[in-house]
Amino acid sequence: LWLALLALILWLWQRLHDRRLQAAHALEVQRQKAEWAQDSAARTNRFLAHLSHEIRNPLSGLLGLLRIAESESDEPKQQQRLALVRSAGQQIAALVEDVLVHARREPLPLRLETLNLQALASEAADRHRPQAQARGIEMILSGSPDHSVLGDRTRLLQILDNLMGNALKFTERGQIQVGWEASGGQVLLWVQDDGPGIPSDRRETIFAERGQLQADGRGLGLGLSIARQLAEAMGGDLVLADPMPGRRGARFLLRLRTADRQDAPAESAAHIRPPCGNRRWLLVEDDPVQRASLMHELTAADLQVEAASNALTALPQLQADPELGLLTDLGLPEIDGLTLIRMLRAQDGTHHRPILVLTGRVLPEEQRAAIQAGADRVLAKPIEPERLCQVLTEYDLRQDA
Repeated sequence: LWLALLALILWLWQRLHDRRLQAAHALEVQRQKAEWAQDSAARTNRFLAHLSHEIRNPLSGLLGLLRIAESESDEPKQQQRLALVRSAGQQIAALVEDVLVHARREPLPLRLETLNLQALASEAADRHRPQAQARGIEMILSGSPDHSVLGDRTRLLQILDNLMGNALKFTERGQIQVGWEASGGQVLLWVQDDGPGIPSDRRETIFAERGQLQADGRGLGLGLSIARQLAEAMGGDLVLADPMPGRRGARFLLRLRTADRQDAPAESAAHIRPPCGNRRWLLVEDDPVQRASLMHELTAADLQVEAASNALTALPQLQADPELGLLTDLGLPEIDGLTLIRMLRAQDGTHHRPILVLTGRVLPEEQRAAIQAGADRVLAKPIEPERLCQVLTEYDLRQDA
């Protein structure tokens, strides 16, 4: 009897021990999976940031050269073509930013202003009209020229570009109609195509991140997903509506906020270039294309600016003039941008000169490192000259105050 009882106790102890080992092993497996997932996400973010940097730098120079060519051209048709190419490049820059933001699950950045809807719709349609004409598809715009909305110009163009591109993708023949009207404090814009339409059971799945409409791979996924997020971030919405009477294709309905006069100054719609201020600046940029295009844009805005290709050349100029503002890239040869900033802050002591970073590096930790080194602000490439001038003027106003 004692032997049987001892055997039972040993068996129970062994079973309890095995269960504890299994539980510990399961916890270890879960921990390893969590670490692997976290490491994988970090590697993905680093890869996307590196890819973004490699795209942003040449794209920044390209957009700058396009602006130069556009301003120097005397032929209206040539100016129009260059403006369309530049606008498409700006959309590429926005898409690169969106991929990074989407991967990091961050809010999409917006700059709200009063916008003329007819001008934006015409600009977006002009990008697709050559392809539509080549395929015999008519693009029709209809709506009041007086409707203004409150939104981010680049993001709203991105939404319109996505909707018109999808309409053109699925329309073999017929028309693509873009119309808008005021309704209850909002402006409703719709894009109607003559494609095959969308089945009722796919009306919401097409807004999923990887929703596909057809088995052949022609899909609407991430573009529509981001477009809806952008619309909601601007206080509107994007939905799939019923086709117009007598039409069988798809019709997307975009709801936008009507702009009040106090929402933004009237000249914002005309994109009048602001002055860049009266402070002298030194641009440190090793890429010759970006350096040339930025210098052209800034001097055209009457900014007092000089340029250097590396930190070694820049240091003597900065040391000789404590009032000289610094606009620098981070990826400089020999002495990088962070080291240059630290050296200047150590030398300047209590005097605070404005130091701005203009970079294609967009990882949060890289931007934090620039601020910790002593930069006042980090600006992502490519940047519109108007936006850069606004920032430079802000620092001039601080000095005057």
